[in-house]
Amino acid sequence: MAGISYKLKGLGRVQKKFKKTAKNLANPKEMLNTIALKGDQDINDHFRKESGPGGRKWKKPKHRSGQALQDKGNLRASINYKISKDSVIFFTNVKYASVHNFGKSVPDRVPKKGKYLVFKIDGKTIFTKKAKGFKMPTRKFMYISKKARKVMSKVVARFAIGEF
Repeated sequence: MAGISYKLKGLGRVQKKFKKTAKNLANPKEMLNTIALKGDQDINDHFRKESGPGGRKWKKPKHRSGQALQDKGNLRASINYKISKDSVIFFTNVKYASVHNFGKSVPDRVPKKGKYLVFKIDGKTIFTKKAKGFKMPTRKFMYISKKARKVMSKVVARFAIGEF
């Protein structure tokens, strides 16, 4: 009779490592905090570099000088994150954020009631009979770059094997 045998060596060590990994992953708060900080740094880098995915530069503002999306710094300062039991969520509560992040076409506007449209610009009240539409360019800022995702993956791996 012909046969073959295979014996596992070091299986006990492997089982210990898996137990240690399971223990490390049971409370990932420190790991998620690190991931949150890395993500926050990455999103702030998009503002600093004025660029979107793949390094694509944002269009410069047409009606003012300075950096795009950073007139007063409110949008950049509004970026926040929330850590849950097993995830990190990055967000902003600024109403106009999605218009800048995804772009938008705004049609011509005319008054629905009354004779004038009323706007406040730089503290001044403006009355006009119509406002010309425009296209707000996409300036993607709310994303995690490929480089940051790699760093985050390494954080997870190091945490899982207990090198954190």
